[in-house]
Amino acid sequence: MPLLGYSTGATRTAVFLFESIAQLAYVYPSRQLELRPLRNRVLNVIVVLSILLQPALVYFPVTRRLLALEPIGIEAWGTLLGGVAVSWLFADFYCRRVRRAAL
Repeated sequence: MPLLGYSTGATRTAVFLFESIAQLAYVYPSRQLELRPLRNRVLNVIVVLSILLQPALVYFPVTRRLLALEPIGIEAWGTLLGGVAVSWLFADFYCRRVRRAAL
């Protein structure tokens, strides 16, 4: 992101958010490594709420100061969410392939 003109603080914030959201997204591929998982609505609600709360960490002054984050623009959010989507798709594809190979 520094190559795209973002400051060190904005890059640090984007990496923190990427790691947080990606870990939440990886729940789904990791659950299907061995067998097709049953539906889990509670898990779905927790993951969605946790992802929706991520912007609050950046835009509420208390959490921003506590975690040493900086506000980032919509372009940075787009880059960040695009990166999460690509990595999640790869993980999902890989886990499905491993499961098929094991059958």
